Amino acid sequence: MIYVKDAAEAIIRCIQSEKNHNEAYNLSAPEVLTYRTFLDELHNASDVDFTEQNVTVARSLTARIPFPFPLTEAESELFDGSKLTDELSLTYTPFSEALAATYRAMKGIYL
Repeated sequence: MIYVKDAAEAIIRCIQSEKNHNEAYNLSAPEVLTYRTFLDELHNASDVDFTEQNVTVARSLTARIPFPFPLTEAESELFDGSKLTDELSLTYTPFSEALAATYRAMKGIYL
């Protein structure tokens, strides 16, 4: 996952540097997330008490339950975003920080 502000910063840096105009970059933060990590960070970021319900991959696919991350191994290909960090000196925002900021921004709209 990548924080929208990191994506915007990457675009700005590419535009500002002519040597990067014909380059291709993977925007991919180095953190590898699991559903457990996501739920733990969501609990930490939010002030809303919620319960968790375990659902098998098969049931979630049959019921078309939307999830924020891939469910199957075929959907879980990891990409290397180091070219972007090396060439443009971009530092990705840690997931916990980005999720907390996003939660605060959206809380007033949806809760």
